[in-house]
This record gives sequence, C-alpha cells and structure tokens, in this order.
Amino acid sequence: MAYEISYEEDLGCMRNRHSGQITFMEIKEMYSKLLPLASEKRCTLFYSDFREVAEGKISITEIYSLPKVFNQIALKNNIIVHECINAILIPKENYLFQFFVTVSNNFAQTNIKLFLDEEEALKWLLSRRKR
Repeated sequence: MAYEISYEEDLGCMRNRHSGQITFMEIKEMYSKLLPLASEKRCTLFYSDFREVAEGKISITEIYSLPKVFNQIALKNNIIVHECINAILIPKENYLFQFFVTVSNNFAQTNIKLFLDEEEALKWLLSRRKR
C-alpha cells in the first residue's frame, strides 16, 4: 500500500490518501506518521481517502485491533481520541470498512463516518470543525 499524508491548511484537516493493497503494518506505520503531525498542527479532523485501495491483506482480527493501535499512538502524541473526527471515503460499500467503524465506535472513536461521495465527506467533516 502506498499512502500520502498531509495537513490541508485551507481546510484545517489532516488528509491521508491510500492506494494499492492494505496491510496491517502499513496502516500502523501510517498512523505513526499521521498522528504526530496532527498533534503538531493541533488538528482533530481527519479525511481518509481509500478510493484507490485494492483488496487488502488484512484480517478481521487485525481490523479489530486497529482502533487500539490508533488509541495508543494518539495517546503518545497527546491526542484525545474521542475528539477526533474522521470522514472515510471508500469506493463502494464494503463490510471490512463497516466492521472497522463498528469496532472504532466500541473504542470511544465515535466520530467516524463512511462516504462514497467526496463532496459529502468534506461537507460533513468541516461541519464538525471547532470554531
């Protein structure tokens, strides 16, 4: 999986874009780069674009552990997880992404929503921005 991370200053959000196959270790690596930058920018809005992702090599067990990994890395970077808001753009309905959202909600990461449309995703995300 290839990924890019950036801080979109004009939008006030972190952006991560993914392509290729997803693996657990690559997502963990991405979190370890994304979250320190989010902390530095004092940003809790995340726009995750998975539209170019192929079927991955990630198991249900690994997906189940991703919110815990996110929590651990966020904590190390002084990010309050329940304040994070994540709009996830996906290419089509997918049970693995749905499962990730359900598990995340169980780990107090309740501000996560899946989208098929980029405009809707950004509108929802930016409407939750703290003024």
